[in-house]
Amino acid sequence: MIFLNKKLLPTLAAAFLLPLSVQNAQATSDFGSNSSFDVTITGLSNTTNANTEDLSNLSYAWTPFADDYTEEIHSGDSTFTPAYTNTAGSLSIGSTFSQGHSASGLVNDDLGGTAYAYYESSSFLEFENTSITDTYQIDLTVSYILSSSANSDLAFSRDLADSDVYLDFEDINFNYIDGNSSAASAASPTGLELAQDTFTYSIFLTAGSVDGLYALSSISGTLQSEIATSPVPVPAAIWFFGSALLSLTGMRKLKKTA
Repeated sequence: MIFLNKKLLPTLAAAFLLPLSVQNAQATSDFGSNSSFDVTITGLSNTTNANTEDLSNLSYAWTPFADDYTEEIHSGDSTFTPAYTNTAGSLSIGSTFSQGHSASGLVNDDLGGTAYAYYESSSFLEFENTSITDTYQIDLTVSYILSSSANSDLAFSRDLADSDVYLDFEDINFNYIDGNSSAASAASPTGLELAQDTFTYSIFLTAGSVDGLYALSSISGTLQSEIATSPVPVPAAIWFFGSALLSLTGMRKLKKTA
C-alpha cells in the first residue's frame, strides 16, 4: 500500500495546479483601411462659341497608378490591393473615372511581432484642347469615401494598432483643391473612422492647352503585439481533483484518532 506524507500533500496539489492556472496568451493586432473616389463629368461647354456642340477638339487621359510602398514586417503580414484601369478617348457628359485601393495587416504570433506598412497611389485625369480658337469649360463632381479600422486585444501594455488614410486633390500645377483624412487608433480595443464628401470643380481649357485633376491617396498601418504569460480559467474538475488531494490529510487524521 502506498502512503502519502501529509506534509507533502499541499505541495503536490500546488505543483499540480500551478501549471494549469497559467499559459501563454497570444496577442493580436490588425488594421484594414480603404480609399476610393469617383470623378464624374457633369458639364461640357464651348465658352467661345455657345452655339456649337462640337466637342471633337477635347480628349482625356485617365492614368491611375501605384507610386510607392514600404513594408517592415516582423512576425506578421500586410497586403495592398489597388484597383484601377487606364483609359483615354473623347469626352462625354456622365463619364466617370474611379480609383480605389485597400490595405490590411495582421500581427498574431506566438513570439509577438511588429508590422509597419505604407502604401501610396496616384491618379491623374488630364484634359487636352486641340482647338486653335475655342475655350472649353469642363465641370466635374468628385465623391470620395475613406475608412480606417484598427483592432487590438490590448492583452498587454505594449499592444497597439493604428491606421491612417489620406486623400488630396490638386490641379495640374499641384495646387491644393480639396482633401480629407481618416485616422483610426485602437486606444480602446476597436477603432473605426470614416470620412466622405462630395465637391464640384471646373476646368477651363483655352485653345491648345492641357489641364486636369491630380489625386494622391495613401494608407499606413502600424501594429505591435506582445506575448506573455497570463492567467486563464482552470476547469472546475481540476479544482475538485486538487481538493481531493488536500482532503487526504484530513482523512488520515480521522483514522489515526479512531
